[in-house]
Amino acid sequence: MKAGTMKVRMTIPVASPQFSFRYSGSLSGMKLSALNSHLGPSDQMRINAGVLQEATLRSMLRRDEPSGNVRAVYSDLTLAAINKHTGSEAGFATRSCRT
Repeated sequence: MKAGTMKVRMTIPVASPQFSFRYSGSLSGMKLSALNSHLGPSDQMRINAGVLQEATLRSMLRRDEPSGNVRAVYSDLTLAAINKHTGSEAGFATRSCRT
């Protein structure tokens, strides 16, 4: 998407008798509206503005038990609700979230 800087580290032990892995990473400096192409019509949401300052993630799968977390820091997020019948923002209020 060429929208931010992503760093990822993955560990996959290939000799392990059990399938397990872990990964961690970060994403920074991204306009959140770049995510609109991943929001489907059923989401009924559009990102009008906002900047992801940093997101970090950690995930692990061990013995078929997944675990993990995601932490995001953003600013000036503005969302618009989309009418599922018309695809329009008309008639809905936009909401802003400030951090």
